[in-house]
Parts: sequence; structure tokens; C-alpha cells
Amino acid sequence: MGSHYAHQLYTKFNNDGRGFAIGEEGQTLLEALRAEGYELVANHGDGLLEATRNNATYLIGGDAMGRNAWAVRA
Repeated sequence: MGSHYAHQLYTKFNNDGRGFAIGEEGQTLLEALRAEGYELVANHGDGLLEATRNNATYLIGGDAMGRNAWAVRA
């Protein structure tokens, strides 16, 4: 998935109320996705990661410090 499209998709799905928290408060995005069993696929820049889990694709963002992961199923 292209980075521009990934950012658009994450924003749309999050605005549609399809987002959910993963990991523990204060964890970095990578710590959170690994702790929850996601596998990193791509880093789309500006704090947006693409990951898979159970044959599904997710986009994972966070706060300005790259913490407190929030995901949408893509």
C-alpha cells in the first residue's frame, strides 16, 4: 500500500469511528504492535505503521511522540 493512500485510509477509517487502542498506555507504536502480536509490514512516515495480524492488515498511528497506539483495520 502506498504511503499517501495509507494516510488517507487511516484518517477516513478513524474519522468513521473504526479505530481502537492497542498495547499499553505509554508504549511506542512498535512496542505496542509487537506486544499485541502484530507483524510490521511498512513504515509510512509521520508516525503511521502498517502491520498484519491473523491475515488482516492494520494501520497504526499514535500521538506526536509516537506512543499510545491507535489502529484501524485496513
